[in-house]
Amino acid sequence: MTSRAIFIHVPKTGGTSVNAFMADRIAPARYIKHIEQHDFDEDGFFDGLDYVSGHVRMGQVLPFIRRADWYMFSVVREPMEQIFSHLAWTKDMSAPTARPKHANHPVPTRQKFYDFETLDISCPDALSAFVHGNAEYRTFFDNYQTRYFLNAWHAAPLTYFECKIALANMKKLDLVGTTGQLGEVMKAAARDLGLKPPAKPVRHNVNGWRKRYGIDETSPLLRAALADFIKYDEILHREAAEMFARRRKK
Repeated sequence: MTSRAIFIHVPKTGGTSVNAFMADRIAPARYIKHIEQHDFDEDGFFDGLDYVSGHVRMGQVLPFIRRADWYMFSVVREPMEQIFSHLAWTKDMSAPTARPKHANHPVPTRQKFYDFETLDISCPDALSAFVHGNAEYRTFFDNYQTRYFLNAWHAAPLTYFECKIALANMKKLDLVGTTGQLGEVMKAAARDLGLKPPAKPVRHNVNGWRKRYGIDETSPLLRAALADFIKYDEILHREAAEMFARRRKK
């Protein structure tokens, strides 16, 4: 590798594929996935590592690294696809058979899993009443991708002010792309890092939520129920796509 790398893993954007790609090219002792499950604020945590990845905000990581030593990159997804996938994952985790996995998540997140157990996420009225009627769910679904590019935790609904901060931070990354062009994004990262490029990227952790929960993502009512929760993610996704397009033209 020509540089050490940090991947800001926004959930449900194809990050599992990115991690699998990197894991095939780096010695196991020199990478860590899901650093949110570790005390990465401890002195020396990043020593000896070439690749780290996790569901962490940029602002959480930057105080503990020397930015010039690290290549930072991320991927964002078409917002309606991402929020449907995120809702379905939460629904999956609400099943009693998923309870053993809950230990990897903080207590407030586990409570969200329990609340989802009886929710019909394919019903616009039920979904709208649930996500709009529970303030604590704002941070779990409200412009969730945008939140990953903020400097600090933000408990309130996002405004355009936070969106501008997220956009400015995203532009500081060495590479950002979209899930729709994941193969090309991985090739670009490989070139930048001096790694063997992917011959044929394989999608990991593909979410079959359409079949499992009967979700019709084309439903105007269902999309309307979620519109407020993705309006800043749409701005972010559009900018990421444009940034990657400009990069490919160079």
